[in-house]
Amino acid sequence: MQKAWYEKYQRKMSIHNHLFHDSNPDLKNILLGDITADADSWKGKTALEFGCGCGRNLDTLLNLAKWKRVDGVDIAAANINYCDKYLKDLGHSSNRFNLYVNNGINVDVLDSNEYDYIMSTIVLQHICVHKIRKSILTDLYRVLKPGGILSFQVALDSSDKSHHLNGHSNDRRQTWKNHVGYYDNNIDAEKTNGIFDFNCEKPEYMYEDLKDIGFLPVGISHEIRKAWEDPGHDNWIYFRAIK
Repeated sequence: MQKAWYEKYQRKMSIHNHLFHDSNPDLKNILLGDITADADSWKGKTALEFGCGCGRNLDTLLNLAKWKRVDGVDIAAANINYCDKYLKDLGHSSNRFNLYVNNGINVDVLDSNEYDYIMSTIVLQHICVHKIRKSILTDLYRVLKPGGILSFQVALDSSDKSHHLNGHSNDRRQTWKNHVGYYDNNIDAEKTNGIFDFNCEKPEYMYEDLKDIGFLPVGISHEIRKAWEDPGHDNWIYFRAIK
């Protein structure tokens, strides 16, 4: 469902490329805080964006530090094709980035222990199947180098916005409030991108998953901020985890 949805949505997505999110101060201050705080320390290292879409954040990363390479992976081939041209048109050399299409369940197209830094934003919150989210996070752990950092964002809403489906989708109301609980597996969701998002009701739930995957307990942290230009959610949570 998600692969078909984003392939179809690519033309609309490429028009705005979510560029308005560049105005979010938390993008560089929190999500990319490790890069902006000390850009020189990332010279010659490798980075990855999971769910790179049309390339907006890849351009930002490439401009923030002198990386060896910044790669992107996305579920939609249409996004990847657009992203390749977009980055080249901005003047980025093709030897500074690689782009991949993944299967929506993991990132098995990527090598193990390859990346020093991985980021993801406005992506994982759209995956309303817990076992798939955990599968993806587990594989992102695999492709991180030891000591590497995973920085990502999901949504946290007030309890009245959460609509627990417990793996079922009998209620077909397509509203912004049709969000599922953290552990729900809403495999039958018919739409995505804000229609069926998951609610990270307690940060502790994500902590438990990250620790179970293998991330260092002392290396996991989070910050809760008001959602940026996102009418479907009250707050965003930024998680940071070290392998």
